[in-house]
Amino acid sequence: MKVLVATLLFCFGILSAQMPNISNVWLNNQNAYIGNFGTNSNLKFFIENAEQNKNNDQEFLINGRISYLENSNKVVGKMEIKKYKDSGKHTKIFGNYLLEEDKNSNNKGYYKGNFVFSFDWDRTTKQISNKQIVFKGNWYPYAKQLKREKTNWSN
Repeated sequence: MKVLVATLLFCFGILSAQMPNISNVWLNNQNAYIGNFGTNSNLKFFIENAEQNKNNDQEFLINGRISYLENSNKVVGKMEIKKYKDSGKHTKIFGNYLLEEDKNSNNKGYYKGNFVFSFDWDRTTKQISNKQIVFKGNWYPYAKQLKREKTNWSN
């Protein structure tokens, strides 16, 4: 009977465990993520605010801005974690993102793709090191006369 109770308590603890709030990780220490828009390497992505969704702890609500050449546009959207891969010291988190620019502006669209967050975890100090976040996807224009562009950026 004690074994059954202990097993049930253990299973309940695992099922009710919530993912820790890692919102600050996405802020990249207030530094820009740098990358490409199409064939040009002038894209800068700043995440100004990231909040863990209270109803879905695998989703983060994002506010920021993307600068490309001489344009700087506010974006809002979300990042959602889909999969974890832990090999002891090294961990990878995989997910999707969707970031939308203001629909009423000229030459605007939305960014959609995948991200991979890789890091080493020191279980003794409980510190993250060798952090790398890579975003790969596309920019889709709201105006149909413009073409889709490949995008990528990283810290």
